[in-house]
Amino acid sequence: MKSIEKDKYQDIRDAVRSLCSEFDDKYHRKIDEAKAYPEEFVNN
Repeated sequence: MKSIEKDKYQDIRDAVRSLCSEFDDKYHRKIDEAKAYPEEFVNN
């Protein structure tokens, strides 16, 4: 039963991991320094 629960969210984890891999630390630092909203990240 536990493995079924674990697999239940694997697609979500994979999608989040994929999205985050497109935006590195440099991107987030640039947004933070500009005190801007990460629009490209959010709208991706």
